[in-house]
Amino acid sequence: AGVLCSVGGQVAARSVKVIGLESNEERVAGDRDAWWSEIREDIRAHARALDCSHVLGYTETTTIFEGVCVLSGAGTACVLDMGGLAAGPNLPASRLGRCSACHIPYSHRSPPFSMRLVLCELCGKKYVPDLILASIEMPPQVGVQGQGQ
Repeated sequence: AGVLCSVGGQVAARSVKVIGLESNEERVAGDRDAWWSEIREDIRAHARALDCSHVLGYTETTTIFEGVCVLSGAGTACVLDMGGLAAGPNLPASRLGRCSACHIPYSHRSPPFSMRLVLCELCGKKYVPDLILASIEMPPQVGVQGQGQ
């Protein structure tokens, strides 16, 4: 585990596969491993598009109904400081600041997709999205406005 530096946002991938009603379980199990590899690579590509190096809070689900298999993967793309491990889990807030986890990890001049960015109200130096979608709890020191549901 590292120290959370920045949250890029929610990343997800989904795939729908037809397996048929009379499928061989061994063949489907082998195919499913390859399908999960594709989903995981898509998740990594989405994280890289947000200039993030890690995905936290990652979950996978499989639903099979009437010969159709739906695979879904989702998590939160983040930037972690692996060098901060020497300081231990209680890294001083002054090292990163109360708001740094909310600062976007990519350039505000060329975001990876259309979104509304505003200057951080706490530091006034970096940009933050007006809405952060995440599958993780934000660190307690982060000044978040509103409540997550």
